Amino acid sequence: INTLAPGKLVVNAATTSINQNYPGTLQYNQELVEGGILELTDVFAVHYYSERLETLLFGGVGSFLQDISIPIWVTESGQKGYNKQRAYVERMWPYLLELIPNIRRFYFYQYTENSPAGETYGLRNLTPGKSSSDLYQYLVRN
Repeated sequence: INTLAPGKLVVNAATTSINQNYPGTLQYNQELVEGGILELTDVFAVHYYSERLETLLFGGVGSFLQDISIPIWVTESGQKGYNKQRAYVERMWPYLLELIPNIRRFYFYQYTENSPAGETYGLRNLTPGKSSSDLYQYLVRN
């Protein structure tokens, strides 16, 4: 990639959320690092969902991410439910940044989704009267 597009950032394809399916997804990410992915990429991408702090703090996910030597992008994150997304972002993203200072970016999972408002990860959905999440409304106002 660097030969064909010099100067472009190379980002790995992230796995299922590193904090879900514990410990399998964490082990797979560890194997990627042991296999040399950090030498092949400029950014290490992970997906992070959930508020299960036990695997973050005591299960090795936090320690693993703290040891990543290149910038980290959280290329998917979010909370299910149109009225829970803002609280999740306000609670979890600053916490993750404090714990793992090498995180440089967060991407919310999905802009729009055809799911009921209580089940959606999207910022927008097709439920009449609940078509935009609390996070979306906050971002539009600010």
